[in-house]
Amino acid sequence: MNVTSELPVTMSRLREVIGPSITVSLVTYILSVNVAKAVSSQKGLKLDPTQEFLAWSSSSFIASIFNG
Repeated sequence: MNVTSELPVTMSRLREVIGPSITVSLVTYILSVNVAKAVSSQKGLKLDPTQEFLAWSSSSFIASIFNG
């Protein structure tokens, strides 16, 4: 059973979703860094926000390849 549907991808549609997409991405990143900071401070570990960003972006990229 194929549950995917064909959605027309137009520039106007992309303009509609790009703002909310960036907002959700930034909020998710900020929240994950804040949680990681809280946990690392309790455990006495050092947190590198750049590494956190690379981990989030690479996992999102890989998930997009496999429709995840």
